[in-house]
Amino acid sequence: MDLYHAANHSDAERVRALLRDSPDIDVNYLHHNFLSALHMVCITDKPEIVKMLLAHPSIDVNVRALRKETPLHFACKYDSFVVPLLLKDKRVDATLIDDTGYTAFDWSIKNGLCGTAEMLIASGKELGDPVTFIDRPGGSHLEQKIAARKLNDRFKANPTLTRYECRVKLEVPETVAAQLFAFVVFLCDGLLALKEYETRETAWPNIFKWGITKPQTPPPMMDSALRFFKMAQRLPMELQMILCHRVLGRVKDNIPSKDSELAFRALAEKLVVGGKEEK
Repeated sequence: MDLYHAANHSDAERVRALLRDSPDIDVNYLHHNFLSALHMVCITDKPEIVKMLLAHPSIDVNVRALRKETPLHFACKYDSFVVPLLLKDKRVDATLIDDTGYTAFDWSIKNGLCGTAEMLIASGKELGDPVTFIDRPGGSHLEQKIAARKLNDRFKANPTLTRYECRVKLEVPETVAAQLFAFVVFLCDGLLALKEYETRETAWPNIFKWGITKPQTPPPMMDSALRFFKMAQRLPMELQMILCHRVLGRVKDNIPSKDSELAFRALAEKLVVGGKEEK
């Protein structure tokens, strides 16, 4: 209880002393309001105390509140500054849902917090299956809420590309190989969608004549696929051949698995950055 009150009053020195001098302290204690010390400092934006609590060996980073909310739920729901600290912790599970059926990502979308949602996407953590919001956003900050819904739709449609875009926007470090692989996965998805479309309209070989016989009503991914196909032409010839093999020689459910991703990255690093990751 002392730890909870110290955290609630943002008393970092008291929290530090309690964690240092009380080896048997219950760091996951739930106050009568069913919130833990970690919940409180995630709500009140106290990164120094969050770091201390996360470093404790007995901390449950996914401790549940009354309505099954985790600390990440509260941090994302209220746009807390401590979200990056939680996302860096491998123990934090972003797929957990509360009593409303929402994950932390879902709450960031519902509340129109695009920045928080982008951090979650860029983190690389599994985010569960994003909710499809069917109600029209209302209330204050309407533009932000509409932008968040659009981000949610993009992420549901193509998580690989959206994650890459968020990483670029937030300047999250990426290796050259990881970037190339993101392009390959997106191209596989995009071109296979085009293949299905053109099979219905004309014939698959016309996919390579799209510059001349572009369908009048292109599917949603066509413009993006065309743009990224042009970008793929800048890849080394060996990688272009791998790309062609994946697009022409495999069906949708055989798009790169984790094993082939590792093999592809190893080859890409050898070809593009001499076997060393770009810092």
